[in-house]
Amino acid sequence: MRLFGAMEYLIVTVGNDGTLHGMRLQRRHKRLTVIRALEVPPDERSAADRLADLCRKLDRRRDMTLVIGAAFPGAVFFRSRMPEMSPRELASALQFEVPQQVLKLPPEWALQFTADPADEEGMMNVGVQVTPREELNRFCDLLAELRLQVDDCISPFLALPELPAGSRVFLPLFEPDFYWADGSFHPAAAGIHCNDEAVELLKKEFDFADGYREENFRKFLPELLIARFVAAPGFRHRKAGLELLPKQLRPQRLRSQLRLAVILLVLLLGMWLWNAGGNILSFHSEYSSITSRTAGYKSRTTEIQRRMRSRDKELKEMNRVLEQNFGDREMPVTLARIANVIPAAVLVSSFRITDTGIDLTLHTTQENLDIGPALRKVPGFKVATLQSRKVNDTLSMITVKLNRTGEVK
Repeated sequence: MRLFGAMEYLIVTVGNDGTLHGMRLQRRHKRLTVIRALEVPPDERSAADRLADLCRKLDRRRDMTLVIGAAFPGAVFFRSRMPEMSPRELASALQFEVPQQVLKLPPEWALQFTADPADEEGMMNVGVQVTPREELNRFCDLLAELRLQVDDCISPFLALPELPAGSRVFLPLFEPDFYWADGSFHPAAAGIHCNDEAVELLKKEFDFADGYREENFRKFLPELLIARFVAAPGFRHRKAGLELLPKQLRPQRLRSQLRLAVILLVLLLGMWLWNAGGNILSFHSEYSSITSRTAGYKSRTTEIQRRMRSRDKELKEMNRVLEQNFGDREMPVTLARIANVIPAAVLVSSFRITDTGIDLTLHTTQENLDIGPALRKVPGFKVATLQSRKVNDTLSMITVKLNRTGEVK
């Protein structure tokens, strides 16, 4: 089934003498093109065989819109003016209007109607077709025998367009004795020109695939009228009053439903993609925010760690300073005593105090200086080591180590 291809129609008419006309049409570039048109005259075959043969020659497919126009014996068509109302209300009102318009009604009858838009006065022109129920049942039996499902059964008089005043429409296969003009039927007679205005209107809307021929528009006028009526944009609003066949003979038209299903699936897919895109954007935004916050936290953590390491170094330095032994209170006195015993000719170049004693490095230019006796006079210390060596010809270096004795005089 071609869901979004060109719309195709199959129009079949059954004349009052058994003549069958069939027409296959396709909408192209806002115009209707007749792909094929056939006529099947009466012969020895049954109506079912001839109708099946016509549909086969027209290459009927299930996805085509099939409309049949049948000339039911005893059917009556008339037009009336009714106030503007809904299709359901109009059907009820016509049940009372039909007996006033039709002189002789069959015991049981079926009603079809189509209404034009209301005028400024709020009145509608309504076309009404009354069909004997017996003839309709016979036609339904024929369709059931063929297992042929039909979208609609419409008389070409119901499909008559609005024509200029004085226009005459003559459809001999449906009404051989009368033509339609100015809202009523008139006796047909030789020499009366009919269908000119209707043909000129149809020429503006239809093309024939095999080329233009004037006789085609006149020969297949009923089928063209029905096709124009069915293919009109407002046909769906008129179907409420045109349904004549029982439900089991009408197809379950899936084309529109499948189109809607495809459109809904596309919309659902679009909504899913929209939501997925929104979720991705939200996730990306949230991820970027978390990444940015994480980078900020890492930067702050690095700075805090750097500060902690700096504070830790400062703390270790302070602890080292606090843990240092600066000596006892007698140390200045000891230093003074050492300074007093060292001769003036001696330069103290290094002086280091430790927990166990004092290390001295002395330089002097005096020869044969014996400084050991002088240092032994320092109370609380004893000379542990004393070494002397010549640095050069005039300068000597003396290294002395004094150990604590714990006794202070």
